[in-house]
Amino acid sequence: MKNMLVLLSYIQKRKSVTVKELQRFAEAQLGIDNSHYLYKAYLRYLLQHGHINRHRKGLYSIVDVENPDLLPDMIIMASRLRDPYYLGYTSALEMWGAAPVIYSTYIVSVQKQDYFSSFNLHKKSPKYSINATISNDFIHGLRKVKYQEEEVIVSSPARTLIEIINRPQLVGGWAELIRALYLLTMDFKPNDLNEVVKLLELNLFKKKSLVGRVGYLLEVFSSVGTLSNSLDLLKELRDWVNDGSPVYLVNRNVPEKVYRDKRWNIFIPMDFHERYIEGQQIYLTSETLSVS
Repeated sequence: MKNMLVLLSYIQKRKSVTVKELQRFAEAQLGIDNSHYLYKAYLRYLLQHGHINRHRKGLYSIVDVENPDLLPDMIIMASRLRDPYYLGYTSALEMWGAAPVIYSTYIVSVQKQDYFSSFNLHKKSPKYSINATISNDFIHGLRKVKYQEEEVIVSSPARTLIEIINRPQLVGGWAELIRALYLLTMDFKPNDLNEVVKLLELNLFKKKSLVGRVGYLLEVFSSVGTLSNSLDLLKELRDWVNDGSPVYLVNRNVPEKVYRDKRWNIFIPMDFHERYIEGQQIYLTSETLSVS
């Protein structure tokens, strides 16, 4: 029973834990080196008596004694799944206080060989899920952030901005993207904008078309926060997009009338501002900034 309490205390401290973590702990602290025995003698008992939940094969979380139906913290759980990893897209927006809606899907970026299928946190709450997306870079534009006495790795505001512009569908589509960009750039500093330029220089996403889209949208939000003080950095981006054919801001496969912004060498839907800026009730002026 002593070993059972020690193991339960470890899971309680970690909140969410993988079976690999449990195996390492059990071998080091309890002298148990057989994974089948660990499950049959300990984990199965904890599951059957409602002390822990299993969310998918090899992933467990502690059950809150006072509120057994309380879902585990999604940020903590997402950070446990793979190594290396980083919290991106919806997860990063939550971490930076820039989520335009209450997301029910959290995203963790992993290596290709570590990819996993989306899974729901609980059978009783199928709308809450964790998704994986593949990344090739786990060095640039990442931050270690303190979260609930834990340290998690999250994409920086600059990398988050680039990634959500690159894949707006992962944050809910263009309407959510625009609101997220507004909230994200409110706290942008010159160093953040400088990091955007450096990350685009590294070409992490292998898309030259991304430069024009990022530059144009940064200019759209130039009146937010302190961004207007750093617009000289955008001149460098404009120099990169002058060569080659124009790119599309929004999916070119969607038939709609567009116009060409020559400064950014980009095709923009004719109703872009009406639909996504004014339509979202975002007012971009130096005197009044509000989201309703």
